[in-house]
Amino acid sequence: MSYQRVIPRDLFNESKLLKCLGQLALHIHDGKLPKGVEFNNYKPNSNFNIFQDISGDLHCSSLVLFAGYLEIQLWIPYNSREPYPLTYESRYDGSCQDVFNSDGSLSAQFIEEVGKLCTENCKDE
Repeated sequence: MSYQRVIPRDLFNESKLLKCLGQLALHIHDGKLPKGVEFNNYKPNSNFNIFQDISGDLHCSSLVLFAGYLEIQLWIPYNSREPYPLTYESRYDGSCQDVFNSDGSLSAQFIEEVGKLCTENCKDE
């Protein structure tokens, strides 16, 4: 942990991050993203290591998303009021984009980008 937690604020912040990552894991499990998009580096029975970066955003370093060989940076803005505020950094232009629509469905832009990344960088099967 890299920041001083305050209850109840950080219970809500961290639970929202985990909710978003869980929602993304369900979409992956249900086949709503291309083959090659997967979480990697998580070890069963380990903690979810949540940290706050210098800009205040929350990340989970123990659960990393990959599209093929490329890591996709994921985070939520601290104190976001959005229901699914998971954000990613575009590998094409460096912009910050939403992973989800407000109802928890995947954004079209996220699906398109990870699809392109998998096409360009997926592991040989």
